Amino acid sequence: MFMISWSFHLYNTEKVQAYIKKNRRLLSFGISLDGCKELHDACRVFSDGKGSYDIAVAAAIDYMENYDANVSTKMTFAPENIEYAYDAVINLIGLGYKVIHCNPIYEDKWNDEHPKIYYQQLKKIADYILDNKYYEYLFFRPFEECAGQPNDLLHHNENYCGSTGCMLACDYKGDIYPCIRFMKSSLGENVEPFKIGNVHDGINKLPVHKERVN
Repeated sequence: MFMISWSFHLYNTEKVQAYIKKNRRLLSFGISLDGCKELHDACRVFSDGKGSYDIAVAAAIDYMENYDANVSTKMTFAPENIEYAYDAVINLIGLGYKVIHCNPIYEDKWNDEHPKIYYQQLKKIADYILDNKYYEYLFFRPFEECAGQPNDLLHHNENYCGSTGCMLACDYKGDIYPCIRFMKSSLGENVEPFKIGNVHDGINKLPVHKERVN
């Protein structure tokens, strides 16, 4: 399976729709939504400053109705939005999501108060799920039984980073990266993108690519 990331404003274009229809059985497809409109539009904007929530929601609902009702989404928690985690998750459930993944930002922006806020937000989310019996079908990543636990002996040499080859990322030029965190959009302007190949030439062909893969 190959994971491709599109900007959701391209979702309704003829080429993207044709690609989805052709590869739907091999496609891992997700549209990131940061919970509710206010939070999403505060982070995910177009070059003119306009928020993208309405477009993203329309694409997500269309995909659920026409391709896969069990499509997942992934929220990103940050110090600026952690106090709204409950509102965000409730909105996603209301949109029909049954699989909700959550990741914190990895940058050093957190302080000692944020875990306390997160804990209270998770308690409210748990009560909501229990009261409405959503636990019968809803997957919410922070409530996974293995959360906070070490890997068992069978999987002790694994982690949840996709850069070992299971989450290859490809940009619009056809350049291939170990995962999206190695692309220019994640690394910034001062670090060389960590390419390991190209769709036209293959992976691990050049000496620099072999060195990076090793």
